[in-house]
Amino acid sequence: MSLSDAIEHAAAAHNEELKRHPHQTRVTRTTIRAATIILRRLQFEIQACSDFDALHTLFEKELGSVKGIGEMYIYDCAQRIGWALRRHPSRIYLHRGTRDGAKAVGIEVQGRNTIEVDELPEDLRVLTASELEDLLCIFKDELKIVRRGR
Repeated sequence: MSLSDAIEHAAAAHNEELKRHPHQTRVTRTTIRAATIILRRLQFEIQACSDFDALHTLFEKELGSVKGIGEMYIYDCAQRIGWALRRHPSRIYLHRGTRDGAKAVGIEVQGRNTIEVDELPEDLRVLTASELEDLLCIFKDELKIVRRGR
């Protein structure tokens, strides 16, 4: 997939079936159009990002003030475009779901945007940062139960 195609799919919040990803069902078409215009304009800057952190930082700066775009959209966009560029996160980016999951395993997240993989229990560190982001988000409720010992 070309970078141009990756930008189009990421901005549109498409999943593998080219349908709107459930994470972004509340993002309006107007917001998607605004993000698409911004990301198209940033194609050269995106290509120049040497790692995922730089990509995510660029998206926070350029998309963060767009009404209706939150930290989940920014992360998902950076992740989708990062896949095309082979730039993967080395730390776990926090948004509502991952914050809850990190808290559930006992990590202090107040005022933080990321956590390091080595802050998680040792058994989980075999996963990549992306996989850990998914795990913390998807299983946040189960992690709370496990921590309480139920």
